[in-house]
Amino acid sequence: MMEKKNWIIVILLCINVITVYLYFSYKKNTTFTIEILKPYVNGYHDLKSNLIYQIENNQFNIDDLVLVDSVCNEFNISDLFDNVNEILFCRVSDRYCNGCNEYLVNIAKKISSNVIYLINQTENKEYHNIKETYKLPDKTFAIREIGLPIESLMEPFLFVLNNELKVPIVYMPQSGNISTDYLMVKSINNRVEKSNN
Repeated sequence: MMEKKNWIIVILLCINVITVYLYFSYKKNTTFTIEILKPYVNGYHDLKSNLIYQIENNQFNIDDLVLVDSVCNEFNISDLFDNVNEILFCRVSDRYCNGCNEYLVNIAKKISSNVIYLINQTENKEYHNIKETYKLPDKTFAIREIGLPIESLMEPFLFVLNNELKVPIVYMPQSGNISTDYLMVKSINNRVEKSNN
C-alpha cells in the first residue's frame, strides 16, 4: 500500500513539474510572439491613420497659392507644372518637431531629387535658417499655409498635387519604422513619376 502511495506521489510530482515547464514555455513563446507582432500592429495603426488622412484630404482642391523662393521672388504654385502632371511636395515647418522634420526630409531626399519642399517661413532669415538646418535643396519654397486639413495635426507630411491643383495623395509617417515609411514614400514617388512619363 505504501509503495502504491509513493508511486502516486511521484506521478503527481512529475505531472506538476511538466505542467510548470509547459506554463513557462507557453509564457515565453507568447511573449516572444507578441514582440514579433508588435511592429505589425503598430504598422496597422499607422496605415489606418494614414487612410483616414487620405480620406479627409483626397481630391482636396487648393487655391493657386503664392510661393516665395530663396531670393524673395513670388510666383503661383501652378507655375511649377510645366510639362508635368503631378508633383511630390514635402511640407516642413519650424512649428513641427525637429526630429520629425529631419526624419521625413531624409527619407524624401533618398527617394527622389524631384521632391519640392515647402516651409512655413516667409521671412528671408528664418527661411534660410530652416533651409540650412535640414539641408534642403534649391527646390524649396516658402508658404505660410497650404489649406489642407492635415496641416492642423502639426506634423510634417508629404502630398501629391496634380496640375488641376487637386491633392490625390497625402502621407504622414508616424511609425518611426524607416523601412515602412521608405516603402510608402517610394511608392508615392513611383506613382508621380509614372504620371509624368
